Amino acid sequence: MHCADQGVAPDFLGNFFKHMHEKYPGANKKEKYIALYQDVLAFYKEFDVSDRMDTLLPTFVEHQGSGHKLKCSAAQCRALVPFAFSLATELCDLTDPVEEALYWASYHLNETYKALSSECPEPLLKKARHGPQFALQYVALHDFLQPEDNKAFRIKPKMHLFLHVCAEDDLPAKNWCYRDEDFGGSAAKMSRRRGGVRSLQGVSASTLDKFKAHTPRVCIR
Repeated sequence: MHCADQGVAPDFLGNFFKHMHEKYPGANKKEKYIALYQDVLAFYKEFDVSDRMDTLLPTFVEHQGSGHKLKCSAAQCRALVPFAFSLATELCDLTDPVEEALYWASYHLNETYKALSSECPEPLLKKARHGPQFALQYVALHDFLQPEDNKAFRIKPKMHLFLHVCAEDDLPAKNWCYRDEDFGGSAAKMSRRRGGVRSLQGVSASTLDKFKAHTPRVCIR
């Protein structure tokens, strides 16, 4: 999760959306990102995606002092990987070297994620083949665009970890930490106090009350 869904995938998607939003109508950058988000919404509805971004704004992609990276949760990022390939298939001009690289990078990243599905016939072979191919396209985009934009396609240590995961003779879905991470985040939100005394007993009681309130009743007939 940390090297892919919070690492190379949001790094790529941020750079990808920064390039693709220019193809959409709008009087300014914000309007173009919102127009792009309309296609994201259509994708969500078509494939019944539950992990959705509420909107897409320039500040979600382009950050002061750091590289371009999509700001969203790990689950929301994972859900947008197939959308990126679909959008690249529709809008990328394969006679342009940058857009051709974007197309193939989105293709290889999507194919790598497909290896996590239980329906994938050869998951180990797929992630070992497509993961490095995605990295090659990403690095090529970095080398080509960096002279003009030093924030474009920055190469980070998580890319190295991603390649190790792709090379391992194992499937991440068998041992990833999504359930623990999700519960930890939920518990942190429930224990956040907005007033009152910060005591061990008070925080514990408040957390348990919120846990009970958010837990559906078990109906036994």
